[in-house]
Amino acid sequence: MKYRGWLFLLLLAGVLGAILQKSLLNAQDRGRFRVSQAESRNPETEPDDLNEFMRSKLAMVHKIVEGLAVEDFSLIEKGARELDAIAESAAWNASRDPYYRNYSANFQHAARGLIEAAKSKSIEKATFSYVHVTISCTACHQHVRGVVRVAQ
Repeated sequence: MKYRGWLFLLLLAGVLGAILQKSLLNAQDRGRFRVSQAESRNPETEPDDLNEFMRSKLAMVHKIVEGLAVEDFSLIEKGARELDAIAESAAWNASRDPYYRNYSANFQHAARGLIEAAKSKSIEKATFSYVHVTISCTACHQHVRGVVRVAQ
């Protein structure tokens, strides 16, 4: 029974990761999201376009999923810390939309929850925190796509 529970959690994490990856690839294919060149940006640490930026987030998520799969809490924490740090960047905060700001705050809260779950070395907490991070990502992506559609 315990084995099936773990298998279910890992399967769920994989499915959510695939959804996030598809979401990011769709955004890249449409090429809609560009970061304004007027935004203050550190070219050494921040990518120059939002598609590249989102791909870097995907690499961080892969670390988290790998950490969950092998119960490597330091890898989970590293990926979560990177997500939290990227949420502080100028590229991340390019939008002044209050709804986007709320989604961003929810994402940071979820990423910090994942850091704490990894520190506690609880695979259950880490898995559910990862799901929370993923839900916060997809909710924001749905909002951004809706705003872009209305604006077009």
